[in-house]
Amino acid sequence: MEKLTYTTQEAADLIGISKPKVLELCHSDGFPCIWIGRKVVIPKIELKEWLSRESTRRDE
Repeated sequence: MEKLTYTTQEAADLIGISKPKVLELCHSDGFPCIWIGRKVVIPKIELKEWLSRESTRRDE
């Protein structure tokens, strides 16, 4: 079965940033994450969409 979400460490490795930075992003508006108690997961599809929007926004 394919995973639908990334852990914060997996997301950090994929993006090329630190895990603390991913956690910081999780506390900001607009970053796709789901809090389940104290655990946070990042949906794969929404992360790709967020990255695409951010790269477009930065080019403007």
